[in-house]
Amino acid sequence: MKENPDYPGKMLLCSMRMNLQVDGVIRSWHIEKSAGANIVYTCPPPYRDGFLENGRHLEFRNQIDEPVPQEVMERLLKIPYFKRRYAEDGYTIDEFNYHPALVATVKEFSGATIASVYFAS
Repeated sequence: MKENPDYPGKMLLCSMRMNLQVDGVIRSWHIEKSAGANIVYTCPPPYRDGFLENGRHLEFRNQIDEPVPQEVMERLLKIPYFKRRYAEDGYTIDEFNYHPALVATVKEFSGATIASVYFAS
């Protein structure tokens, strides 16, 4: 997206968690590591509540351009679908559209949308 600023899309950060502890301190790397990015955050209520309750100690600085630590990338690249998606010639658009993780996410979001519509009716 940085290489093509005219790209008609925007990153969406979702499925956030507030459960990582580093040296006994609760972290929220979903937000901490994406600070400074031009993205949309969708914070589910349990995350928002946990963040407000347990995240007051967090300080934010622009980290979006910092490289991912090598040891983290090594662990991620052991996950077959991550490795393939990370590769420049990874999934085709059609393959990605039918990936089980994407299909499950679409099903969950669609259900939540329908529940919201019925709730508002």
